Amino acid sequence: MSSLSPRRRVAGRPGFVENSGPRPLPRPALCGGCPAEAASDWAECPSMPPRRGSLIVRVQSLTLAAASAALLAPTTSPAMEHGTARTEPVVRREGRVAAADLLARVRTCEPVSRGRYRSDDGTAASIPVCGTRDAVFWKADMDIDCDGRPGPRCSRRTDPLFSDATAFQQSDGRYLSAERLPYIVVPAPSRIWDHRRHGVRGGVVAAVV
Repeated sequence: MSSLSPRRRVAGRPGFVENSGPRPLPRPALCGGCPAEAASDWAECPSMPPRRGSLIVRVQSLTLAAASAALLAPTTSPAMEHGTARTEPVVRREGRVAAADLLARVRTCEPVSRGRYRSDDGTAASIPVCGTRDAVFWKADMDIDCDGRPGPRCSRRTDPLFSDATAFQQSDGRYLSAERLPYIVVPAPSRIWDHRRHGVRGGVVAAVV
């Protein structure tokens, strides 16, 4: 989603790659960027349709936001099964939320990453991953591409940098299809930031503002 240099997907990847921004690796990640010192894989998170802007993700502990402003939000609740506690996703239905309201919530940044990411190769590392009690987010530019299962709109014919693999797979074992399941790419786990520690995983809710 947001273009922080080389990446790796958490769950899927939307759109087409533009000239600027990160380029897909064998297993790219959708939202996020690459570490200051080197390019890293990305992970995709199926969620909202591709677009330029910010990304916001919401999780039990933290949520993720990027580009103009974006947000990711997984919600979980403990469940008991066979005498052991398990965390299962829970669907929450809430009222409408305006883009202005989301942007107002991400005006200030409390860094949760141990470093910063680049928006593009050759640029300074200036983008931190920020967090609130309910979400994680970042603000950067955004690149659109459509890695995953080939289709009429997403293939090597439409995108010279196309990759037919995604970090996540469907329940049937096949790679994601950006044409059918829009997703967002986040930085792959690294010493700079590990999205898994903040509850960001495949299938979480994300918002691009």
